[in-house]
Amino acid sequence: MNALQGQKSKTAAVGLVSLALWACSGIPLSSYPKLMQLDPLAADPEDIRVAIRSSNAIDVTDVKVLMALSYKTEDGSFDEAHEFEVQATEAQFMTPALAKGAQPDDRTTILRLTTEDARTLYGFQKSVRGFEDSDIEGQGVLSLSANGWCLPAGIQQEDMNLTFFLQTEPDADFFVFMRQNINDWLEENESTPTTEAMRCQEAAGLQ
Repeated sequence: MNALQGQKSKTAAVGLVSLALWACSGIPLSSYPKLMQLDPLAADPEDIRVAIRSSNAIDVTDVKVLMALSYKTEDGSFDEAHEFEVQATEAQFMTPALAKGAQPDDRTTILRLTTEDARTLYGFQKSVRGFEDSDIEGQGVLSLSANGWCLPAGIQQEDMNLTFFLQTEPDADFFVFMRQNINDWLEENESTPTTEAMRCQEAAGLQ
């Protein structure tokens, strides 16, 4: 298959127990209140869910969705980073937030941490929370990314989006973590589906 490969991510800086967001055009204004209240150190790893919605034109057959967290103290006494590939859940369902704005041919997949990765994240949270009562300052990063999405060769220039959703509590709905327009990505990288069409084919040939 001739196609364009790509990767997009959204990054947020986090304090000890609070989230401080950098301005990003991919975040809808309606998500800012929830993002500002998000505490990745308090969320139960078993309850965290990620959802990715893609335009039907985007091939996400081999996509890998990654959640990365890191934390580093200013004095360098603690510096730890983790990257988890979240897996599709057995039960796939729609919620009001996931259904809002979805087109008939959009595809939405809900993902979660594996049991082993949830344990690893819990240990990381416990270590970082240990700095709450100390005078040591630090900063962390939370990001979501998708690797391996493709655009079939010859695709028409249309409105193509990848939307990342996040849920940290089972009783709360998802909210938009990031929305990326693929055409904007192509423009930012001075690329087009035509000029990049061989990337996916070449990658497939290396497998």
